Amino acid sequence: MFQIGEFSRLSQISKRMLRYYDEIELLKPEQKDKLTGYRLYTLEQLPTINKIKTLRDLGFIVQEIKELMKLDETQFKDYLQKQEKVIQTEIKANQHKLKQLQTLKHAIRNNTYDMTYEVQIKAIPTYQVISLRQRIEDYFAEGQLWKTFFQALSDANYFPPNTAQRFAIYHDTEEYLDHNVDVEVVLVANKVDDIDGLSIRQLDAVPEMASILVYGKFENIDGVYHRLAQWLNDHPSYTIGGQTRQIPINGPWNRESATDYLTELQIPIKRKKSLDLHIV
Repeated sequence: MFQIGEFSRLSQISKRMLRYYDEIELLKPEQKDKLTGYRLYTLEQLPTINKIKTLRDLGFIVQEIKELMKLDETQFKDYLQKQEKVIQTEIKANQHKLKQLQTLKHAIRNNTYDMTYEVQIKAIPTYQVISLRQRIEDYFAEGQLWKTFFQALSDANYFPPNTAQRFAIYHDTEEYLDHNVDVEVVLVANKVDDIDGLSIRQLDAVPEMASILVYGKFENIDGVYHRLAQWLNDHPSYTIGGQTRQIPINGPWNRESATDYLTELQIPIKRKKSLDLHIV
């Protein structure tokens, strides 16, 4: 048995916190001396206090730790796996923020914040495609959707040529969403048998598509929408008319440097009805 002072030194937890843990019934001493009221702890309680310390260092508040300590081993592992995914998502989001910050610093330093993108209008033909459409957590998860898609193709022994056109379609047209985004990954394929879990369909032709080439890092794509807004402002008879497509041309799969990446963004546009043009 260890008195509270000894246990404090062995566990690296202050006596004040040990008393507090006792009061809230997070960690009660093994015994209390009936005469002196001294708290007595055992060696077997050290793993428990170490678990509490780890959870505390991870940012959990005391009440959350109390609930977690009630879980059995399997439930606790499941919970940790869920939290791991949450943290990974936060890391990706913060990495994206960091890249945006670095891009902004570079742009300000070089006075190139307003990047110039050329908007071209072209007609897109009908395509026969095979695709996988899902709602995914956010746009960072698109890579995993592509992996799932190509795994399904591989399982069906379908191996498309490297020259086959592929792109992503973003189906959320009412507004921009941060989470639960509706994305479809697409492969142009004229002749393909049915594959479980995948869709074979025909994409309609788009008579007028605003096409913008984006050179360099994927983060540069954000600036495209500013350029499109400028173009729409200069051409008030047009409005956005459908789902955006993002076509990877060069990327980490065939280029070593991000400065050599090339992505085409396609945004369908349509002429406003004559009635709309008179509305202020």
